[in-house]
Amino acid sequence: MDTNPEEDSPLPDDHKRLFALLNEDLRPYLRDRDELISRLERLVNLAKTVPEQSERGDILRSVVVFTHAYLEDFLRTLGRHFLPVANRDALNEVPLAGTKDRSKFQLADLEQHLGKSVREVIRESVDQHLERSTFNSTDEIAALLEKLSFKVSLHDKYFPNLNAMIRRRHTIVHRADRIANDDTSYQLQPIEAEQVMSWVVTTRTLTDWG
Repeated sequence: MDTNPEEDSPLPDDHKRLFALLNEDLRPYLRDRDELISRLERLVNLAKTVPEQSERGDILRSVVVFTHAYLEDFLRTLGRHFLPVANRDALNEVPLAGTKDRSKFQLADLEQHLGKSVREVIRESVDQHLERSTFNSTDEIAALLEKLSFKVSLHDKYFPNLNAMIRRRHTIVHRADRIANDDTSYQLQPIEAEQVMSWVVTTRTLTDWG
């Protein structure tokens, strides 16, 4: 995801000053990101050398699960940086920390926040909201990016491949990667290293801040 504050930047003009600050704050996280993605790529390459098909498949399935977990973590990290400075409509969708209903809260709910600044309450509320958030489709990813004022159209060319990865992760986690063969039996799906590597590369590209 390119954040170079030039004319093709996904950030609108009024956020360009924020770019430098966020880039500095995110630098340690992005270093860890690079290391993690490199490890996932090495795992895919390692799987290619494993002769036993079932073991090779299990390595590749674990890469899919970890890749999706990283993607969700990246999106939450992005949200933690941008939502506190987002527009009012975006913040209005975030429940007050300690509550579940975003539409209302009682004065008694504020008692737990006595002594905190408004900024601290906003950040705590955003953190709790994001920890409960999941991203199980590219529609959900696009919705978050739009709330954060990113130009989703710059990145939606990656969404079909990303959506395929998300669907496969769901099958791996919830169905042990098995699909119905008929009404009485299930079959383990084959999984290819080239496909998994393309999902890792797409995730790297989408989350690349330059």
